[in-house]
Amino acid sequence: MKAWSQALWLGMAGCSVAFAQTAHISLWLLGDMTLRMESRDADRTLLVEKLPASKARALGISAGATLWQGSRKGDRLIGEAFSYKANCPPLRYEATGNAKLDARGRLVLTGLEPSRAANGCERGPTSADRATSWTLTLKGKPTDFKDEE
Repeated sequence: MKAWSQALWLGMAGCSVAFAQTAHISLWLLGDMTLRMESRDADRTLLVEKLPASKARALGISAGATLWQGSRKGDRLIGEAFSYKANCPPLRYEATGNAKLDARGRLVLTGLEPSRAANGCERGPTSADRATSWTLTLKGKPTDFKDEE
């Protein structure tokens, strides 16, 4: 029985290692924040890796917060961004971009960030949504970014 449970544990550990190897991680700069993009097959998730304490307090977020989540479809990134406000749940909104780096090693994601009701957490009037564009600059060499489907 002990040998069987050890074999099962080793088999499960092997599966975990195999799964971890399928993810590709790249680091990006967005102003004074460092972001981490995790790629698994066509799925992409952009998370906060590091940010100044003052920004963390102002936005009510910390390292590990999801900023964008979606997938690569051909040469496009299609998904949802998250708008944060301290002491409020995040609001989701559609944000898309080109999956290929530009000549300066950047990706751009754009969308209409939702407004919030005056002094509240809930979504405000749709007409007050504002166009938002994030320019993500690769932290490292372009060869560090392998974004194949």
